[in-house]
Amino acid sequence: MSDEKRRVHCPQCLGNLESNAIVCGEHACQIVRVPCALCRGLGDLPREQLVWIEHGRTIRRERIAADRSLSEEAQRRGISVVELSEEERGARPPILGGAR
Repeated sequence: MSDEKRRVHCPQCLGNLESNAIVCGEHACQIVRVPCALCRGLGDLPREQLVWIEHGRTIRRERIAADRSLSEEAQRRGISVVELSEEERGARPPILGGAR
Protein backbone atom coordinates (compact mmCIF):
# COMPACT_ATOMS: atom_id res chain seq x y z
CA MET A 1 0.00 0.00 0.00
CA SER A 2 1.42 3.40 -0.94
CA ASP A 3 2.13 5.95 1.81
CA GLU A 4 -0.69 8.09 0.43
CA LYS A 5 -3.23 5.28 1.00
CA ARG A 6 -1.93 4.69 4.53
CA ARG A 7 -2.83 8.24 5.53
CA VAL A 8 -6.22 9.95 5.85
CA HIS A 9 -7.39 13.53 6.28
CA CYS A 10 -7.40 14.61 9.89
CA PRO A 11 -10.99 14.42 11.23
CA GLN A 12 -10.40 17.44 13.46
CA CYS A 13 -9.09 20.01 10.96
CA LEU A 14 -10.37 18.16 7.84
CA GLY A 15 -6.96 18.46 6.22
CA ASN A 16 -6.80 22.25 6.65
CA LEU A 17 -3.73 22.04 8.95
CA GLU A 18 -5.21 24.50 11.45
CA SER A 19 -8.17 24.91 13.74
CA ASN A 20 -9.67 27.78 15.69
CA ALA A 21 -8.77 28.47 19.30
CA ILE A 22 -10.05 31.07 21.72
CA VAL A 23 -7.24 33.01 23.34
CA CYS A 24 -8.05 35.34 26.20
CA GLY A 25 -5.85 38.20 27.26
CA GLU A 26 -6.13 40.74 30.02
CA HIS A 27 -8.91 42.73 28.34
CA ALA A 28 -10.54 40.52 25.73
CA CYS A 29 -10.75 37.14 24.08
CA GLN A 30 -10.21 36.49 20.40
CA ILE A 31 -10.37 33.62 17.97
CA VAL A 32 -7.01 32.72 16.44
CA ARG A 33 -5.88 30.02 14.00
CA VAL A 34 -3.47 27.48 15.50
CA PRO A 35 -1.89 24.30 14.17
CA CYS A 36 -4.28 21.39 14.61
CA ALA A 37 -3.56 19.65 17.92
CA LEU A 38 -4.49 16.20 16.61
CA CYS A 39 -2.41 16.06 13.41
CA ARG A 40 0.11 18.69 14.62
CA GLY A 41 -0.51 20.82 11.55
CA LEU A 42 0.19 18.08 9.01
CA GLY A 43 -3.40 17.78 7.76
CA ASP A 44 -3.38 13.99 7.72
CA LEU A 45 -2.93 11.04 10.03
CA PRO A 46 -1.89 7.42 9.75
CA ARG A 47 -5.02 5.41 8.93
CA GLU A 48 -4.55 3.33 12.11
CA GLN A 49 -4.98 6.46 14.22
CA LEU A 50 -8.68 6.51 13.27
CA VAL A 51 -9.01 3.35 15.38
CA TRP A 52 -7.26 5.15 18.26
CA ILE A 53 -9.69 8.07 17.94
CA GLU A 54 -12.75 5.81 18.06
CA HIS A 55 -11.31 3.92 21.04
CA GLY A 56 -10.68 7.25 22.80
CA ARG A 57 -14.26 8.40 22.23
CA THR A 58 -15.52 5.11 23.65
CA ILE A 59 -13.44 5.19 26.83
CA ARG A 60 -14.32 8.85 27.40
CA ARG A 61 -18.06 8.10 27.09
CA GLU A 62 -17.65 5.20 29.53
CA ARG A 63 -15.69 7.36 32.00
CA ILE A 64 -18.30 10.12 31.91
CA ALA A 65 -21.17 7.61 32.25
CA ALA A 66 -19.42 6.24 35.36
CA ASP A 67 -19.20 9.83 36.68
CA ARG A 68 -15.40 9.69 37.06
CA SER A 69 -13.09 12.63 36.50
CA LEU A 70 -10.04 12.33 34.25
CA SER A 71 -7.87 12.23 37.36
CA GLU A 72 -9.99 9.56 39.07
CA GLU A 73 -10.00 7.37 35.96
CA ALA A 74 -6.25 7.73 35.45
CA GLN A 75 -5.63 6.74 39.06
CA ARG A 76 -8.04 3.78 38.75
CA ARG A 77 -6.21 2.56 35.63
CA GLY A 78 -2.73 3.19 37.04
CA ILE A 79 -1.70 5.67 34.33
CA SER A 80 -1.00 9.39 34.30
CA VAL A 81 -3.66 12.01 33.55
CA VAL A 82 -1.62 13.05 30.50
CA GLU A 83 -1.58 9.47 29.16
CA LEU A 84 -5.34 9.12 29.66
CA SER A 85 -6.04 12.49 28.05
CA GLU A 86 -3.91 11.56 25.03
CA GLU A 87 -5.66 8.19 24.79
CA GLU A 88 -9.13 9.78 24.96
CA ARG A 89 -8.18 12.26 22.19
CA GLY A 90 -6.79 9.49 19.99
CA ALA A 91 -3.33 11.03 20.08
CA ARG A 92 -1.75 7.76 21.23
CA PRO A 93 -2.42 4.07 20.81
CA PRO A 94 -4.74 2.49 23.38
CA ILE A 95 -3.03 1.57 26.64
CA LEU A 96 -3.89 -2.11 26.74
CA GLY A 97 -4.84 -3.61 30.05
CA GLY A 98 -5.17 -0.14 31.57
CA ALA A 99 -1.98 -0.26 33.60
CA ARG A 100 1.68 0.06 32.74
